[in-house]
Amino acid sequence: MKKRYTKFRNMRQEMQKSKIFGFGSYILLLLILLSHFSMEGFNRSRKKVESHQYGDSLHLLDSLVNIYKVKDNKLSLSYARKSLVIAKRINSPESLIKAYSLISSVFNQNAKDSSYYFLTKALKIIDQYNVPNQRPRIIYDIALLYNVVFNYRTAIILLDSSAKLSEQNQDYRLLSLTYCALGNIKYQTNDSSGARQMYQFAFNVAKEHSLYHEMGNAYGNLGKFEKDSNKFVKIQKTAIRWLMINPGNEREIATLITNIGFICSNPDSAISYYVSALNMIKHTDDYDLEMGIYNNMAYSYLSKNDIIRAEQCLTNFAIPIAMKEDNKDWLSTLYDSYADVVKEQGKFKEEAESRKKSMEYRSEADLKTGSEQVRLLSSLLDLQNKDQEILVQHNSIKQARLWLTILGLLIIIGGFLFAIIFQKYRIKHQHFRLTSASKIIEMEENEKGRVAKELH
Repeated sequence: MKKRYTKFRNMRQEMQKSKIFGFGSYILLLLILLSHFSMEGFNRSRKKVESHQYGDSLHLLDSLVNIYKVKDNKLSLSYARKSLVIAKRINSPESLIKAYSLISSVFNQNAKDSSYYFLTKALKIIDQYNVPNQRPRIIYDIALLYNVVFNYRTAIILLDSSAKLSEQNQDYRLLSLTYCALGNIKYQTNDSSGARQMYQFAFNVAKEHSLYHEMGNAYGNLGKFEKDSNKFVKIQKTAIRWLMINPGNEREIATLITNIGFICSNPDSAISYYVSALNMIKHTDDYDLEMGIYNNMAYSYLSKNDIIRAEQCLTNFAIPIAMKEDNKDWLSTLYDSYADVVKEQGKFKEEAESRKKSMEYRSEADLKTGSEQVRLLSSLLDLQNKDQEILVQHNSIKQARLWLTILGLLIIIGGFLFAIIFQKYRIKHQHFRLTSASKIIEMEENEKGRVAKELH
């Protein structure tokens, strides 16, 4: 009796131990699951924080690229390349598109073929990951490159596409810019009525959505068609007031002020406007506009017979800037202007030397511009040829898939018909066997009946 009781007690203890062990296992499993989910939550939080930090860095690099794009192209390019590194860490289509666009904008200053290359990379990402809201801006930038090589037809087609997509995405800022770009092309091709219509569209879109920068640009362009100088000045000043509402429009304002100065018949008034324009861009490092203003100012002083100041505008300011920037196009223009100044002084030998320098720089500038346009045009044509090859391959693959589909359908239909025919044959064969069997049975019954009759 005691042994049985001991045995029962041992069994009870073992059951309690097993229950405790099972409960402990459940607790341990629960702790493991909780730690796993906690770690996953921590990782997600960390990734979210890192992504936010990278996004802030990308936004900062965007600002730095735009600040140094004109002032220091190499530094701007280094910032743009850093943005691509960060975009790859973020690993989102939007960030990669942004980085490629930044690199393209830097190369657009001096290497437009490289600019086009990075725009096409951004466009491929848009197509691959279906990011439709980014497409209009990239198409707009590509259209401007086609305009550089005077391929107006393709540029207009692309700008039309950009305008339609911008309107669908409700990106009215880009829509206004696109209409302005279309107006510029029509103005270049002497389609004045078409250009005026596009500028008016751009202004109407900007006004409807209170886009003051775009309003100022479009309204300033509309002033091109005003023949009355007083009305022209009034239009330019109205455009300037809109541009001054938001900061960062110094270049556009200075351009409009320069335009007012250019049409002034009074040289003192013109010089006053030019000085205001120079003050407007003194912190922007916009050397092209600065050289243009000094060149215009030199002619205003020349019309006042103030030859010394006219010469100073060119020799002390404009020409040194062009030398520093190695801008042969402007060097040609400035030496031609300098020749006009020394001609008024009766220095005909210096005039001849300046004309010669101007022609030499013009040849170098044309050669450089032509080389850049040829490289860009070559890139455009190469990519078009590649796209055509890809399209042909894609069509071939589609055609092969179509034939394979047709062949598969024929095989299926053939198999289905074979199955129907075979089934009919089986049914017919079984029916024949049943008929034969019934006849044999009937014959046997008849034979049995005949034998039975004979026996009786």
